[in-house]
Amino acid sequence: MVSILQRHTLYRSGSVRDPGVVGLSRRRDPRRLFARAVLATVAAGGALTLAGCGGDGGTDVTPSPTRLERVSLKTDSVTVGTTLDPPLGVRVVSSLGDAVEGVPVRFALLSGPGQVPTGLAVSDAHGVAEGTFDANSDLGESVIRVDIPSASQVAPLEFKVLTVPAGQVHVSAAAGDAQSAEVGTQLALPFTLAAATPSGSPAGGVRIVWEIHRGPSGGRLTSDTTFTGTDGHTQNLLTLGGTVGDYSVQAYATGGVKTDTATFTARAVTALQSTARVDSVRPAPLRPGQDATLYGIGFGTVTSAVDVRVEGASAQVLAVEPGRVRFQVPAFADRCLPSRQVGVRALVSGQPTNGELVLLTPSGTQLDLAPGQSTTLSGQGALGCLQLPASDSGSSYLVVAGNADQSAEGMTPLRLILRTPPTSGDTATAAGDVRVHSAVSREPTGRSDPYGPAIRIRESALDELARRRISGSGLSLRRSEEPRFAAAPAPGDTLTLSFAVNPDLTVSCDATADPVHAVVRSVKPHVIVAQDTAAPGGGFDQATIDRLASEFEDVDYPTDVEYFGQPADLDGNGRIILLLTPRVNGLTPRGSSVVEGGFFLPLDLVDKGDAQGGGLKGPDGETCPASNEGEVLYMPVPDPGGVYSDPNRTDQILRSDRNTMPHELQHLISAEQRLVVEGGDFNSVEDVWLGEGLSHIAEEVVGLKEMQRQAGQDIGWDAILGDPRTLDLFNTFELDDFARLEFYMLQPGEAPTLATTDPGGVRSLQMRGFAWALLRWLADRVGPSGEAAFFRDLAKGGPNLERGIANIEQATGRRWDDILAQFSVSLALDDQAPSGADAAYQLSTWDLPSIFQGLHDNPTSGSRFPLAYPLAVTSLGFETAAVDFEVRSSTSVYFELAADGAQPALAFHLTSQGGGPPSVSTSPQIVVVRLR
Repeated sequence: MVSILQRHTLYRSGSVRDPGVVGLSRRRDPRRLFARAVLATVAAGGALTLAGCGGDGGTDVTPSPTRLERVSLKTDSVTVGTTLDPPLGVRVVSSLGDAVEGVPVRFALLSGPGQVPTGLAVSDAHGVAEGTFDANSDLGESVIRVDIPSASQVAPLEFKVLTVPAGQVHVSAAAGDAQSAEVGTQLALPFTLAAATPSGSPAGGVRIVWEIHRGPSGGRLTSDTTFTGTDGHTQNLLTLGGTVGDYSVQAYATGGVKTDTATFTARAVTALQSTARVDSVRPAPLRPGQDATLYGIGFGTVTSAVDVRVEGASAQVLAVEPGRVRFQVPAFADRCLPSRQVGVRALVSGQPTNGELVLLTPSGTQLDLAPGQSTTLSGQGALGCLQLPASDSGSSYLVVAGNADQSAEGMTPLRLILRTPPTSGDTATAAGDVRVHSAVSREPTGRSDPYGPAIRIRESALDELARRRISGSGLSLRRSEEPRFAAAPAPGDTLTLSFAVNPDLTVSCDATADPVHAVVRSVKPHVIVAQDTAAPGGGFDQATIDRLASEFEDVDYPTDVEYFGQPADLDGNGRIILLLTPRVNGLTPRGSSVVEGGFFLPLDLVDKGDAQGGGLKGPDGETCPASNEGEVLYMPVPDPGGVYSDPNRTDQILRSDRNTMPHELQHLISAEQRLVVEGGDFNSVEDVWLGEGLSHIAEEVVGLKEMQRQAGQDIGWDAILGDPRTLDLFNTFELDDFARLEFYMLQPGEAPTLATTDPGGVRSLQMRGFAWALLRWLADRVGPSGEAAFFRDLAKGGPNLERGIANIEQATGRRWDDILAQFSVSLALDDQAPSGADAAYQLSTWDLPSIFQGLHDNPTSGSRFPLAYPLAVTSLGFETAAVDFEVRSSTSVYFELAADGAQPALAFHLTSQGGGPPSVSTSPQIVVVRLR
């Protein structure tokens, strides 16, 4: 018998095949396998011993939990309608690494489909608690949070489970088979198909193709393709041709799914034998939800004996007389179709009358927009049926489908379904096949970026402070009367500074054994430039050092202070130390595509613990010996010989340092504004995505000052290319921001826009491109005269030290979903919106189409900008179609619906890829702008 804990270990180490995940290969993490091997040893009765001091007796004391460890995979997958096996698992561990028994552990579904029925689970003798995940019939990614309610100091864990379609389904005729109706009419009842997985669970989101396999000419189906809902059912309706005969309709699953075939039959007759007859239907056209009347004979007087069917749907019968039946037209809330002819008939005591075809004007939101007009729909409104009118001259619409969910994680699979009216005429099939394809998403090519490692270093520093209990509430500030660097040093003096970053980018308060000895190269009123004595030869000469110091003093420092606030000056010298050290170079592994470009360390704001200096202390006086107790920015040095990492040129490092100085100074100022000036704690440091966005704004506004340009000037490529100095400054301060924005625009729906940790690689670039562009757009709404104050408010988080979205909302006084909707449209319409469009759809500082076109055409930068405009937009006609796409929290996906000539009416709506409504955790929104 394999224990639960062993089952986790064996599945994940490959000893036992995981029955819940077929055909997926898993990459093994040696560290994780080692951990599981240890857990398996414990489960099997093995012993782990800890050597230490103490007697051989004593009272047993239940240890307190200090952390949660994963026992199951962080990301797993499950087939629709099944239960994840093995389940989600965590181990509760004490500070000594021992298992803690009897701890209630909470499993909660944060987002996505499915259920987590466990709720609370108690850790067993091995410290393991398990939570089950039941996949329903909907597809998508689910995020499950695991924490200990009674121990808030223990960091929670998150798991992701992806519900995937069944690879095989069984289809059958559930209802509507073997009907008869007179020629040229619609059947009374729809064909209802049921799809199930091999285990018998409903198979949602399955694409079903319908074909008239045999029958007289002229018959047509309402649609040639439908999708099963979360109950595994889907329906279709047959309209008979003008000839008597028998029909055979076949339906089967497609899209790579193994399937059988369901067969439905129907008979077209000259006339039905019935004592009741329908002569007319009023009013015409019909509207969903309105009262209408059937006129004819033989209906009787018993309301319960009459069933009125409109396009196969049962209508509520309100009153019955022998010559008329009053009924309410169904709402058709489950159907998103444009204006069309529908069949209307009655069944009297189960016997159908003759049918009539009547025009039905659809329900849903009618989008009667003039060019330049737009509408925004959020929540349930975004999930309703949207109707575009027919036109003789053609039109074009931009449709932006977004997810305004504010969680940091979560990818929601969605389907955009478009329907045009069924084609009339003497054809075998009439509705047109639903083309299912994926939304446009272009894979960006990777490139190095200097700020990814800096994010991880800051994260590690905050983790180290949390470990030493210096991160939460209860911090105190000590300002010494003898600050460590209060007196301004003179050029030639040597400073001794700690360097707390390890080669693996972890940070330690105990890293004091090998300090940096740096010679002061330049001193200004607000900056000290010091270079490590270990810097290799061939580096910056004195003129270059002076240039760096002057640029920091004259541009970077005053601009960052204007935009983000004053540094706190912990060390009392009124200056920022720029430490140029090859140890920063050494943090980049040789051959790595990710380069460390410099950083600020939050632990330098903490008290060192000796007589001199000062800084923040923990609630019980905790300190950090490796702190420098002051404002230090760590920068790389030229290393042409490649002593510490791959070789670099002096001009490369100079450009990197010039860009990094305002970037990292913003991080420093924001942290000090929150921690020292406003009395917050390290938990109030800005979220990663927004903190990076603010630092990229720092680069941008310093570049604008250097270029002698201002916000709000709608700067285009000609203004940059026309002057060599301006072009050089654009390359130094602005180019990388546009490259990051390009990466976001290539895959806008997949970017981790709200990341709370560095996502790494291209995803990190996308996150920061989104954040920079969003902040620039918000500042353009404020205007040039108010943007500095706006950014100062954001940098400190307002009066309550808000972070992330809450910070954006307090600074703007607007809701996040409104902000996201308008900003998303601006990326598509900046400087190319139709006349009359909302001014909020523009950026006023940059002409994005001009900049990207210029970068694309430029022979030097063209390879980095392969598209004239990088935004991924899926082009669709006025046709019956479906598009599958995924959209992360707080991102959008773009579509253009266009017709050059006459166009039919079009209905469209969003569903999950499982066929039902999107997950309740999704915050859908749609913006529709008519372009012409």
